[in-house]
Amino acid sequence: MENYFYVDQRQQQAGPIAPERFKEVGVSPATLVWRKGLAQWTPAGELEELAAYFRAEPAPRPAQPQAAPAPREQSAKPQPAPVAPQPAAQAAAPVAQREPSEVPNNLWLAVLSVVFMCSPIGIVAIHHAAKVDYYALRGNVAEAIRRSKLARRWSFVALAISFLWFIFLLSTFGAPLLEYLNANYEFVF
Repeated sequence: MENYFYVDQRQQQAGPIAPERFKEVGVSPATLVWRKGLAQWTPAGELEELAAYFRAEPAPRPAQPQAAPAPREQSAKPQPAPVAPQPAAQAAAPVAQREPSEVPNNLWLAVLSVVFMCSPIGIVAIHHAAKVDYYALRGNVAEAIRRSKLARRWSFVALAISFLWFIFLLSTFGAPLLEYLNANYEFVF
C-alpha cells in the first residue's frame, strides 16, 4: 500500500505515512489525504482503498455544550451564554486543491515590471513572488497561492503605471522631439 500525505490539525501538510498509522497521528475519515496518482486532496473516508481503516471507528460525536447550573441568586451583571466549541475542521480554512509544485510564482512578471521603470511597486511584486516557493516548500499551499496572486496583481499594477507614464511622456515630449529631429537631422526613409 502506498504512503499518504495528510492535513494535520494545524492545517499543515504532513507525511507521508502508511495507512496503518492513521490512528496514531489522528487521521479520521474527514481528514484530507493525497498520494501520487490522485488529482486532488480528498477526504480519507471517500477513498475505497482506505475504507477498511475506518470501518471499526465510530462516527465522531459533536461536542455538546454543558449547561451551567442555575445561580441561586440573581446578580446585577448578566452572565454571557456558553459558546459551543467549533470542531477544527469547521473553524479552519479549506486547504488548497493544488500540489506545491503547481503554484506559479510569477517572478518573471514581477521582474518585468521593475525593468519597465516602475521599480517601487515592482519590488513589492518581487517580494511576494519570492515568498511563493518558500510557503509551497513548507507545505502551506494556501499561503503560496495567496502570495502568487499578490505578486501577479502588483506586477500588473506596476506595468499599468509604466504604460501610463510612457503615454504621458510620449504625448508631452513626442511632438517637440520629432520637430527637433526633423529640423536637425536628415532621415532616409
